[in-house]
Amino acid sequence: MIPYIFIAIFPIVLFLVAQQVSIGYRKNCKNSTIFVRINWIYLFLAILPIGLMIALRNKSIGADTGVYIARFKELQQIPWSELFDDTRMEKGYLLFSKFINSFISTNEVVFFSICSFICMLCIGIFAYKNCKQPVLFVFLYVTLGLFTFMLSGLRQSLAMCICLLGFEFAKKRKFIPFLLVVLLAFTFHKSAVFYIFVYFIVNRMVNLKNIIIYSILAFILILNLDRVQAYIGEALDYTYQIESTGNGGIFLLIMILITGFSWYYLKDDFDDIKIRALFNTNLIALFFWIARLVTRTAERPSYYFLFATIALFAETIVHPKKKENQKILLLIIIGCCLLLYIYRFYSNFSSFIPYRTFLSNEI
Repeated sequence: MIPYIFIAIFPIVLFLVAQQVSIGYRKNCKNSTIFVRINWIYLFLAILPIGLMIALRNKSIGADTGVYIARFKELQQIPWSELFDDTRMEKGYLLFSKFINSFISTNEVVFFSICSFICMLCIGIFAYKNCKQPVLFVFLYVTLGLFTFMLSGLRQSLAMCICLLGFEFAKKRKFIPFLLVVLLAFTFHKSAVFYIFVYFIVNRMVNLKNIIIYSILAFILILNLDRVQAYIGEALDYTYQIESTGNGGIFLLIMILITGFSWYYLKDDFDDIKIRALFNTNLIALFFWIARLVTRTAERPSYYFLFATIALFAETIVHPKKKENQKILLLIIIGCCLLLYIYRFYSNFSSFIPYRTFLSNEI
């Protein structure tokens, strides 16, 4: 459990150190490029151990990890002309895997390392562009569940992280580049098609009228969720059915609290395109978690939009109306996030304990 605790606490240590260093620089230096370098350095240090844990994990860490390793090894025997025969895996992912297998390395550790590097790079760029304190974003990314998913869902993780690059194009209303990014992600996992919603909501004004419209649409969709899911499953050639739910209520409550919390503190800043984009995208994540009360199948699509929820939360934490309460608020949030993180490992992800690398013979 120690490695998991370390990657959660380390970003907070860096966050506190970075705050003190930046205060010192502000007193003695007016060169803004120094602050840029400081943020990049601390962000790199915060992400590095996370990327290493994802890259060096044992095949027993993550429900699907062993499947991806087996498939990667099988590709050594499959000629390029037969690459797409008898498989449901997306063509982009297969081409990507086969290219690495043929021209870089047949070692699965190298393969996972390349995948981890791509994901961490995309997450780092997203955090840097959308958070005043990107290291705080990294802490929330680890503790609120996205990290643990990325230990298992390789194809979707790659698709999710590629989509993050499209977020900037959506904010700038550049539809063609945004669409190309989503299409690229789609070739790794078809669920990336849901990210297209971001373009149509990201720049909409945050007001009561739009919230009511979204609520009505969400209510209608949830009432017809079985039909919608059947149609999407047929269109994407997925066989997912309505799955019973036995949990998820706690995280839905967290989503509601984050949304309300950010509304209260940031409502005067919705003219800022970054804040508006994060809040609106967070609403999509909230919708999927409400839908999750009906079926667990809605959980996976929500991960595409949870990055925005986490960035929105990070922005809210460092931008409260009452500055004198900031430290107390930060300590409470850190404590609650760590407790949730530890609780999940000893319940849903108990099979991940202890953390094992590829060097371990344990299965």
